[in-house]
Amino acid sequence: MASTNQNFYNPIEVEIRKLNTILEVYTNINLTQKQKDEVLKTYDLLITSGLGERILDNIPQKELEIFTKWLDITLANVYTYHNSIYGILDTITKDYGNLALDATSIKNELAEKAEEIKALQDLMSNR
Repeated sequence: MASTNQNFYNPIEVEIRKLNTILEVYTNINLTQKQKDEVLKTYDLLITSGLGERILDNIPQKELEIFTKWLDITLANVYTYHNSIYGILDTITKDYGNLALDATSIKNELAEKAEEIKALQDLMSNR
């Protein structure tokens, strides 16, 4: 649900994913991975066909309220975690892991070009 390259949740995307989840929980309709990935297209299909509204109309209001409450609590917990020292350290750890992979790649590339680097060093030291 997080927006691409951002650490916030798009309220429209939350509503779309909420409807998709309700669809799967309350019906025998299973969305494919492609349909889950293409959330806007799937949502548009559910809305324009009227299926989304018909499903929501047949779910007890109290259950929808509880589901929405749980979703709100979950999102609040995610925000709290991301802004906590644990969330910040987790992000740093993940970023550091990516950095280590980049450093290994650079090291390997330099090793492959050792002769060229040596020739450049020799050229520079003879100046």
